[in-house]
Amino acid sequence: MSLEIRTILPTQIEHVGSLPNLLPDPQREAWVSLLRCGPIDETVFVASGLFSPTNSYLCLEDRDKTAVIVAYKGYRIFPYGDEELLHRGFAWMEKHPTALGFHDASELPNTLTIVSPKTRPFIPPGYRSKSPPEYYKRMTAVLPLKKYPGQLSGNYSVRLLDIRDRGDIDKLLRPPEGIDADTFTDGVRFDAKKLQYGLPYMGLFLQRRLISIVGTHGITSEIAIATIGDAFTKREFRRQGLGTTVTHALLVHLHDTYGTKLVGADIRDDKPGWRILRKLGFGVWKNRIAYQEIERTSTTS
Repeated sequence: MSLEIRTILPTQIEHVGSLPNLLPDPQREAWVSLLRCGPIDETVFVASGLFSPTNSYLCLEDRDKTAVIVAYKGYRIFPYGDEELLHRGFAWMEKHPTALGFHDASELPNTLTIVSPKTRPFIPPGYRSKSPPEYYKRMTAVLPLKKYPGQLSGNYSVRLLDIRDRGDIDKLLRPPEGIDADTFTDGVRFDAKKLQYGLPYMGLFLQRRLISIVGTHGITSEIAIATIGDAFTKREFRRQGLGTTVTHALLVHLHDTYGTKLVGADIRDDKPGWRILRKLGFGVWKNRIAYQEIERTSTTS
């Protein structure tokens, strides 16, 4: 039996039901395939972002084997399932870049990050390890929260951001000359498409100056799950409770607007966000999630 590959582009995803039989094909097939890829604790957070308009994905099946490749266009890929199928899927992707939303092979990233619950992440053909894996903890919390930050004093305000705030966000995350961007932003890589597609981002302002943000990576109101990230507070304003305040405001918004009951985030315990999540009552669900940067060794002509 030959490998069956189904691709679902983000524009096809509009409404998601909590049960597979509520989903029209091909979304239903993708959902079922995803849940067959492994234990729920390894797939549920991909599921929470699976139907985000910023993502694309491949479903791979051969007899009783299943694999799914989920892509944040341009820099991050989540491979789940049978490794033999993943190898074949990536080889197919090299020949069909439009399957993951790229115009042509020249858009395929030279470097990207593999995210995996395995200690040794799967590395697709045509790529090699660029740096050792970094290990994150998967944090979760049930909403509504039982812990609340104290009131801030001063000329601070918190509100939802939209695409008109893109310039302020870029300015906040722009490193000084000579400073590595990932080091300066603690690894935050903001993608304006998330705002364009309506994923909630919350900002905290001092008067009219944006000094702290946190965003949503994926959200499904029907299964009441969301993932958050892209948290950053300007360094001179840290340890004042601002990050906690803006994160709490986002979580309240997710609960009140989308009915979110479970929220998760992957974070290193040496990053500022770790203290914020712990302060808000998040616990560790999975102790090691591998993030590994890889680079291309071949070019598709």
